[in-house]
Amino acid sequence: SEARYVFASLFDGNPTTSLTTAPPDSEVNVVVNFESMTAQPVTAIQYTPPPGADTTRLASKLDVMVLPEGQLQASGLPVISFTLQQSAESQTFAIPGHTSGRGLWLRIAGPEDGQPVVIGDFSILREQLAP
Repeated sequence: SEARYVFASLFDGNPTTSLTTAPPDSEVNVVVNFESMTAQPVTAIQYTPPPGADTTRLASKLDVMVLPEGQLQASGLPVISFTLQQSAESQTFAIPGHTSGRGLWLRIAGPEDGQPVVIGDFSILREQLAP
């Protein structure tokens, strides 16, 4: 919930800011709405872990769903899963096909041992449309 976590720190472009889950949470679910009034192409997601974080506490799983234009259905949308490496380097994950949407749902998780999970910074990479 937004009352429990500051989700904006996950998308502020600053790798030194991060989000740390509070026990017993080992994951967060985030819906990102694009500012555009129309669906936008989503080609990749870049993740940068926070510098100096304990690598045993870093997020290790990322699930992504591109949210379509219009009303959401209860099922049928593909979920793309990625494994986050446990190191300080940035990683870029391609979204297959030419997927477009009005936003994204992200599930970011770490070890399910009841300890805090440290989550770094995300960038959503989109194709530039020709004028």
